[in-house]
Amino acid sequence: MGKDNMKQLPLSEQPYYICWEKGANYLTDAQLLGVLLKNGSKEMSVVELATQILKAKDGDLHSLAKLTRKELMQLKGIGRVKAMQIECLVELSNRMCVQQFQKRKCFNDPEAVFKHFYPRLRFLKKEHLYALYLDGRNGVIREELLTVGTGNASLISPREVFIKAVEHEAQYLILLHNHPSGNPTPSKADVEVTKMVSKAGDMLEIQLLDHIIVGDNTYISMRECKLL
Repeated sequence: MGKDNMKQLPLSEQPYYICWEKGANYLTDAQLLGVLLKNGSKEMSVVELATQILKAKDGDLHSLAKLTRKELMQLKGIGRVKAMQIECLVELSNRMCVQQFQKRKCFNDPEAVFKHFYPRLRFLKKEHLYALYLDGRNGVIREELLTVGTGNASLISPREVFIKAVEHEAQYLILLHNHPSGNPTPSKADVEVTKMVSKAGDMLEIQLLDHIIVGDNTYISMRECKLL
């Protein structure tokens, strides 16, 4: 008997049955993923297929976000549709995390900024530089992705930062970017660019409150480190 869908599993092992009877919290990671993938392949049940995906990198749910589309499609039983399903699952998860922190309209400390951005930055392989433009009460007017750099550099000029600041009538701004290496220690270029932006902000009366560098589940505030 082929094992290409969940109905061919024993009833007690079918993720749909477990979810309906007991709740989604009773499902394993592989079963949860199996519900979303719907079907397995000729060689594997959907739960076996999900297990293979989860083991492809680190053996946990983070593997879903770390696998590229190409890597997914190199796995047995994964074609374009299932690769896109997984991509959409990861994106939905990221957006849920982001929206949770977007409810905080004020950013009064670097940890709040870190929590707001970390879900979307944690698995990126290139540096992404964001600016948060704030009003006089540190309320968010707008956030902008200013630039996407290479694997270890994100190039920006003060002009690009403040064109948007003036456009949004911001009184304060916060810069934030990720280090794909996972080490948030500021580079020499990070420090130099931050000082340039700070001086330009002083002239325009738009204060740079902080520049936060995001690493692997950690961050560094250049303001707290006295680098700003």
